[in-house]
Amino acid sequence: MSGGAAGTVVRCVLLPLLTPTLIYAWLWTALLTFRELTLAVLLTTRDNLTLPVVVWSIWQDGGFGKSAAITLMLMAMMVPLIALYWWVMRRTGLREGS
Repeated sequence: MSGGAAGTVVRCVLLPLLTPTLIYAWLWTALLTFRELTLAVLLTTRDNLTLPVVVWSIWQDGGFGKSAAITLMLMAMMVPLIALYWWVMRRTGLREGS
């Protein structure tokens, strides 16, 4: 940092320090958004439906199989993202420790 330009400091120091935290924060926010139901139900209008509200409506109407299938598809989309995150962070962490 001593004597480096601002762009170099951001690229070489701040970005490597903040990248894992920002990625984790995005992932955590995405997971909470997908499973959040209470706030989504309160804010839902006819023109603004979220996936948790759709799953809840289908489940309330007795469509247990359909709601389970939608939830399974949602998990199938999120698990690879989580696995990719863990893989990248582990690989990055091992490289820094070597």
